[in-house]
This record gives sequence, structure tokens and C-alpha cells, in this order.
Amino acid sequence: MHRKFDTIPDRSDPEYTRPPESRYAEGGDVDFRRHQATNHVITQRLVDRISGSGPGQETLYGVNPKVRCFAATLASQYRFQEEQQEAESDGEDAASSITKNVAPFSTGLRLRIDPDELDGPLGIQPKSRLYVKRFPTYEEQLQYSGVASATPDEDDDEFEDVDPDLYADGGKVDVSSAQPLVDVYERVDPTFEEIQISKAQLRNAASSGDEITATLSGTLDEAREAVVNDSDTVANRKDDVSYDDATKVPPRALEDESAFEQHLDSTFSDEKREPLWSAEVRVEVDRRENGEYDIVATLINTHGEDFESAEEADEEWQTFLFDASIAVEAPGGAFQPFESQKIKGAIRVRRRHLGARKELFCRARYE
Repeated sequence: MHRKFDTIPDRSDPEYTRPPESRYAEGGDVDFRRHQATNHVITQRLVDRISGSGPGQETLYGVNPKVRCFAATLASQYRFQEEQQEAESDGEDAASSITKNVAPFSTGLRLRIDPDELDGPLGIQPKSRLYVKRFPTYEEQLQYSGVASATPDEDDDEFEDVDPDLYADGGKVDVSSAQPLVDVYERVDPTFEEIQISKAQLRNAASSGDEITATLSGTLDEAREAVVNDSDTVANRKDDVSYDDATKVPPRALEDESAFEQHLDSTFSDEKREPLWSAEVRVEVDRRENGEYDIVATLINTHGEDFESAEEADEEWQTFLFDASIAVEAPGGAFQPFESQKIKGAIRVRRRHLGARKELFCRARYE
């Protein structure tokens, strides 16, 4: 719990709408502060869960991070570009082609700065988490395959002396049939260096209209190399092994740890399933009449952008970026506010209903 809930928060605090001062008077409404603190904890846990950030999300068992961590996720462009190309080849307008079941592949922000107030380079900090699929350990296979959920002591985190003949509801669990191989996803938290954009680069981009591009390949390549060199990373199945056999663990492989490891060695090759992560930060600069810059900074998952040369991934984790965000810092008082447009005293809306011959009008007026 943050200490801010024990004191009066700043007026600029964005976490909740600031109530009257009397709410925060010393010895005042303690229940209100407790209520806000509870809201904060619940909200943070929800954000951690659906974005893959925070504690408890480092390892996922039996659930695809694409499904679990759907917030702030940047998908590969491969499927989108493929459908656009198919639309063009069929003589359709690619821009009007509706791409189904695809997540956004970019995130960014728009800002305005006064270059005369900029005391140094513009700092752009990208952030993203990755998930890597690995083989389960023998203990994890027993616990998370649906067999070990029936162990006499489910709170035992050490998994020592695990016996496949597990008990549940007073009887033994049937381990005579094959069990699904547990999918295990391990989170990777790479550290991206801050991107520095000088005043000269901003000025040149504003004059030429060219985009400023900074690749994140260095950090992603380091993460990829570590994954490929990890013996626990999932590998492709051997040529003589069917997909069905590769996704199941026979009863004989559950007898002990040695049998389980032998099963993995006989089922999977030494060819690791390699990540295909690729991303860039792109900055567009537009000079306004008063000399200020309108800047759009975007973090883009670039896998599949060049569809013709892109390698199609076997699984989403190989290309997806999770908990992705971008932050911008400017030294001095360079940031400038955007002007709000005046709302008209009356708004008139015209709408044609599907299948209707007549158009309906509605009018709203405020004082």
C-alpha cells in the first residue's frame, strides 16, 4: 500500500478524482482513505495480471500469454500484412479489408515541444517484456498437468519426493493414460537503452519530413541468443514424431524424473524454437506556424512488416511484445499543452438507420 493514502495527495494525482478537502482532514474520513487504498491494490493487481507485469507473472503454466496478457500487447504484423496482400491480389481495396483476430502492433504518444526551451536531447524510453516457452520440469509436469492438483499437500512448493500415484478425494488418480505436456512460459525483462534525439535531428526531421528511426535489435538479439542457448527452451519435435505424440506424456514417462527426461530427449530435437522478435521506435516531427514541434513517437512491432521476407512464427510468443510502452522526457520546460477546441452551444447529429428510408435528426443544447 502506498503511503500517499495516509496523507493528502497532490492535486495533480491522477489515480482518482480529488474529493473535498474535508475528506482528508486529520482525524477525518478514515473509511474513505481505506476505500481508495483498496481500490488501488485491486486495480494494480488487475493491471499486473492482464499485462504480464508485476510479481506473480514471471512464470505462466498451461496458459498462452497471448490470451492471458492481452493489455499493452503488440502483435506481429505478419497476419495483418498477409491478409492485406491477399485482398490486393483478389482485386479488393486493402485499406477496406477487415483483418480479424489481430492485436495492435504499435503504441505511441503525441506531444508538443518548444525547441527554444529544449535544453538538451529528447529522451525516448521504450519498454517491453517478452515470454519464452520452455520445457516443464518433472515436478511441474506432475503439478500442472491436472495430476498433481490432487496431491495430499497442495501448498508444498518444494515438490520433493513427488509420487505419480497421487491421491484425490480419498482415491488414487488414474495415471494409466497419457497426460498433456505442460506449457510453461517464462517472462524475460530486457532493459532497453534510452534513445537520444538531438535538437539538430528534430530540426532536420521537421524540415525534410523524414522519419527518425531507432531499431531495438541490439537488446532483442541479446535476449534471443540467451533463449537459444538455454537448454530448457522448447525445441522442434523430431521428424518421426507426430504432433499428437509431442504434446502428450505417456504413463511410463511419469514414473520418475529420469524417465521424463528420456521422453523429452526421444521426442524433441536439438533445434530450438527460436524467437523472431523485432521492433523499432519511430518519430515523426511536424513544425507548426509558431515554430513549435508536433511530435509522434511510436513503438512498433516490426515482425512481418516486410511480409515477403518475414519468417512465419510457429507460436505467438516468438513474435509478440508484452507490456509494451514508450515514455518521453525533455529537459527544461519544453513540453507545451495542446489547445482544446471550443464546444459548440448546440450539436446537431444526423443519422441514417440501416434499412430506413428517412434520416433522423437529434439536437443537444447545453447552457
